[in-house]
Amino acid sequence: MRRILIQLGAVLVASAVISLPAQAMRCGNRIVGEGDIVGYVLAICGEPAATRSWTEVREQLFFAPRRDRLFYRHGSRGRGYWLPVEIVVEEWTYNLGTRRFMRILRFENGNLVNIRTTRYGYSE
Repeated sequence: MRRILIQLGAVLVASAVISLPAQAMRCGNRIVGEGDIVGYVLAICGEPAATRSWTEVREQLFFAPRRDRLFYRHGSRGRGYWLPVEIVVEEWTYNLGTRRFMRILRFENGNLVNIRTTRYGYSE
């Protein structure tokens, strides 16, 4: 009975690992993933089939230090201020052929932050 439970647990763990979303993309025999920079992805994968770029304004939390250096409840020093920050966003689309799904890579300020899978590619 114990052996069956261990085997069942192993199957459940393996199926959970297999179903994780892919946050990496294979280009030839190399892999690019989240955190890589634009130049590295371009060198590994080559030119994308299509690109889009725009800027977004988001608010980011900055902290102003206090003289007494007291730690507050959240572990931060001083007061927090929300300030607008411009983020340069680029989306690159890679067409991997008619038998594979296309990939959309999203860069924010030059760093790869997301890889999405879309429909099947097309012949060029």
